[in-house]
Amino acid sequence: MFGREFNPDDIASQLAGLVMPTGAVNVAAYYKAVRPDEDERIRIIFGLLLLPLAISYPMVHTTTNPRFREALLQAHTQYLARIPEQDQVIDVGRYIVWNFEREAIARDLREQSCQIIGPSGFDGYQMRYGMLVRAAAGIRNRAFWTDFNFGMSQCGGDSKLGLTLAFRAMATSFTKRVLTIHPRERNLIPGEQERFEMSIALAGAFHAHGFFAAADLFKRLGA
Repeated sequence: MFGREFNPDDIASQLAGLVMPTGAVNVAAYYKAVRPDEDERIRIIFGLLLLPLAISYPMVHTTTNPRFREALLQAHTQYLARIPEQDQVIDVGRYIVWNFEREAIARDLREQSCQIIGPSGFDGYQMRYGMLVRAAAGIRNRAFWTDFNFGMSQCGGDSKLGLTLAFRAMATSFTKRVLTIHPRERNLIPGEQERFEMSIALAGAFHAHGFFAAADLFKRLGA
C-alpha cells in the first residue's frame, strides 16, 4: 500500500468539491435561516473557501502512509495557489472578526513576516488577500483539529456521539468567525441570539457533509 503513488494536483482538484457544490443544499439552508448581511457573506464565503483544507487536515495527523501525507500537504499548497485575486488589497477587519482568531493571526504574521498588528488593529488594516488566506488557513486547520479532538474526547468511547460533538464545536467556531454576536451581552438586538444558535445548528450540517465526503475521497484514493 505504501508503494502507491498519489497525485497532489488531482487531490487538490477533488478537495475543491468537498463542500461546494456537493453540499450546496446545506449552505443554502444556512443562508436562508441566518440571513447574513454583506460583511457576513464575505466571511461565510471566505470560510467555505478554506474549509476543504481544514476538513482534510486531520488526515495529515492520522494517516500511516507517509507518501499520502506528503501528497496531501502538497495538494494543500496547490489548492492555496489556485485561489484567485491573491494580489488584491483587502480590509482584514472585514474578514477576521473573532478576537481569538485575530490574536492567533497577529502572532503568526509577527513571527513569519514581521507584520505588527494587534487584535484591536484589524479594522481598517490592509494587506494582500493571498497573505491573509495563508495565515488564516494555517490557523483554521489547527483549530479544526482541536475541535475534532475535543469532540472525540467527550464521547466516552461512543464514536457517533464524538463526531456529533466535534461537528458542533466546529460549527461554533465557524459561527464566531462569521457573526459579531456575543450571546452573553445583555443588550442584544432582538433575534440575534436566535441567529447565533441557528448558525451553529446549520453550520454543523455542512461541516459533517464535508467531513464524510473527505473520508469517502480518501477511501477511494486508497490512502
